Amino acid sequence: MTTPNEYKLKGENYSIGYMIGPIPNKKFLKCSHHNMVQNFEGPEIHEEKAEIGTLITVTLEQVPDLSRTTLTVLIPTINLDKPEAAFKTTAIITTHHTSIGGPNMVTGAVQTYKLEELEGIATVIRSFVTTA
Repeated sequence: MTTPNEYKLKGENYSIGYMIGPIPNKKFLKCSHHNMVQNFEGPEIHEEKAEIGTLITVTLEQVPDLSRTTLTVLIPTINLDKPEAAFKTTAIITTHHTSIGGPNMVTGAVQTYKLEELEGIATVIRSFVTTA
């Protein structure tokens, strides 16, 4: 079995490409949303292993003293015995509310969430070139 290093995901509002490079900690994520494309790499991408899979998080937008918006994609563990595997997953778009006094000054929920169902293809690519 082989572990994929490229994931292509598509939902109603988001298209996401996630690649893990041959060099340790060399990761790339491309997110398209409403005609806007954002590219992330290396330390801009936070990866957290969990029992339910791997959580990949990037910051889409930050507005000082108001909010920060993150995108978290849940990547299941996939073992490839063919060139590619289709899978379904979820993206969580989180708005982290804050104020000039910090999150303790926010009334109500500090985080609010939107879910995006995604369909994906996982593959192994031997080498790749990225363009930011």
